[in-house]
Amino acid sequence: MKTIVNGKEIKLFDKAGIGAEFTKVVNEYLQNGFIFNLAESTGRTQGEEMKVNLTNDGGNTVYIIYIERFHFSDDEHIYRGCKLIVEKFIEVKNDSTLWHGKGELVSEKSFYAISDYYNNPAFVDNKEDFESIAKISRERLHAKYSYEGQIKKLPATANKIAFKILKKMKGYKSVPLKNIEYVIHENGKGFGVKIMGRHYPITLQCK
Repeated sequence: MKTIVNGKEIKLFDKAGIGAEFTKVVNEYLQNGFIFNLAESTGRTQGEEMKVNLTNDGGNTVYIIYIERFHFSDDEHIYRGCKLIVEKFIEVKNDSTLWHGKGELVSEKSFYAISDYYNNPAFVDNKEDFESIAKISRERLHAKYSYEGQIKKLPATANKIAFKILKKMKGYKSVPLKNIEYVIHENGKGFGVKIMGRHYPITLQCK
């Protein structure tokens, strides 16, 4: 997949594409004589999407190849992504815990989500490209939801009311109150709620 931003062609990845990148890295090790290492240290950790442990010396030295989620934020939004990381651990025992970030970093590649991370996301693998796309998204968001006379931002007291409605909407029952940034009223279209980490307000479905 590709897109054009400011005249530049940018490659896009979906989750299958990131999976292909993971597979490519693993295959490179397997083709160089590594095998999968089965030990207590192969257990998964929080934030991890997938992982393999490989060795070529009977488990004394272990390379872990994994994909781990990350997030970062600015004043208005939370952005998400994942990293494809290879770490090397030496003198490993069968019951060792191989903590992420505690081994020798061999390689790391970041993928930045330019859409909702959990619902058919698209990613770019360059932070400058991500920042260009995020800037355009913010400008479009501002233009769409700040037209004078059409959109009214409600007081913070409306957040609790919106929260009660969200709890009844499919897909949003687990959203905590603290993640509601504000509520809007759009003439002729009803009410919407802006949730942290999402680009556009969600239309409230009042029943």
